[in-house]
Amino acid sequence: TYYVHRIRFSGTTDFVIQYFQRTKFQVAKLTKYYLESSKAIGNILERNSLIKQVYPIETNIVVAEFPENILAADFVNILADKNISCVPFGKHLVRFVTHMDFTQNDLDYFEKEIKNITSLY
Repeated sequence: TYYVHRIRFSGTTDFVIQYFQRTKFQVAKLTKYYLESSKAIGNILERNSLIKQVYPIETNIVVAEFPENILAADFVNILADKNISCVPFGKHLVRFVTHMDFTQNDLDYFEKEIKNITSLY
């Protein structure tokens, strides 16, 4: 029996090594997927005239900054009406998070709705 990070393993050391090799591969795959999705959202936001700045993207989190005349809470409420989830992250910052089930259709819908919202301002 082995304990690694409070996980109890019964079996040979080969089993433990194989488990962590598979886990490492899966984490790397997820990280790549999240980063690609997040960067796609960031690119859409960067092209939008409402966005003052998109902060550097290193994970599945995207943070966009709005100018002084647009409150993050107002923008989040508009997106919530469109079934797009995000949270205010300060007075003029909005935080988006991608998940594993995020698809190309979701990205296309996001892009369409962001363009529609732009016309409201």
